[in-house]
Amino acid sequence: MATALLAVNPTFSQYQHEMIIAGPSLMAFLLVIERLQATASRPHRWIGWLTLSGATALTLLLYGPGRILTLAVVGLWLLKSLIRAWRREYPLLPTALLLRATGFAGTTVALLLVASPSNARFLGPSLLFPRNSENFLVSGTPISPLEVVGTNLRIVAESLLLGGGSYHSSFLEATLIQGRVPIIPLLLVPLYLAGFLLCVFQLRFSRRILDSPYAAILSLAVLTCVPMLTSSVHLLAAGDPLGSYVNNQDIWQATIVNYRLMYFLASAYLAIAALGAWALRGQLVVRILAGLLVGTLVALGTWSLIHGRDAFAQRVAAADPSLSG
Repeated sequence: MATALLAVNPTFSQYQHEMIIAGPSLMAFLLVIERLQATASRPHRWIGWLTLSGATALTLLLYGPGRILTLAVVGLWLLKSLIRAWRREYPLLPTALLLRATGFAGTTVALLLVASPSNARFLGPSLLFPRNSENFLVSGTPISPLEVVGTNLRIVAESLLLGGGSYHSSFLEATLIQGRVPIIPLLLVPLYLAGFLLCVFQLRFSRRILDSPYAAILSLAVLTCVPMLTSSVHLLAAGDPLGSYVNNQDIWQATIVNYRLMYFLASAYLAIAALGAWALRGQLVVRILAGLLVGTLVALGTWSLIHGRDAFAQRVAAADPSLSG
């Protein structure tokens, strides 16, 4: 269900020119999560650890935030597994788990070097925070941390909850100047919010929170959303230069972009999957209604993809390249 809804997310079609960076990285990140689930279910099998190494190495070759989030997710899972192993709550002994974790790390590094021996130069902090990456010159004045969080919180809310707003571009602006766009359809917002609420509610009945899939979904949501609130924001005052123009009013210039928020989709659609699994355990009427709802949303998403592709050329052709009209 969640996979079908993700597949027809119109963002990936209507703004495909924006996805050339985030798209492959998000795909690799989802592959890491899938391999992590498979490895966690059968931790004694070496094939799971080796395939997890392959997925991790692939992600580390792509977009920077994806690399950071991947290592954070895998690292937290390994830490949780070690804690459970020391408590004798894990299928493996601590020594066996450490052996597999070491093999996982070694295989990941080996795959990076096989991909390109020059990757040896980036093994270290520069792998996560490379120099001269995503840097730009801002002539504005830095604002207080509280204002930074407040501004970024509004941007995140517009992108993940409200379907856009004053900090987001229109379709034509986003097409021509790579403006900020919402990343999830408004129709799905109530579903993933309900899924998160269900996860919180189900945690009350979990004896082992560390082993709860609901805790994993919520943790992934926090990990892919909250750190983005610290993205820098500058105040461009009236009269400050703005490229080749002069700014005529005060503007908050936020550096947070869609690429960094895209990874939140993993937790959002997993929350929808959790909601669907809960509905399937209900009465027949609930299952039928859930199926009809998902079918309707998939049909609407498919129609949006087809209609968006047909309208794309017309809307771009009608656009004013200078954005003055």
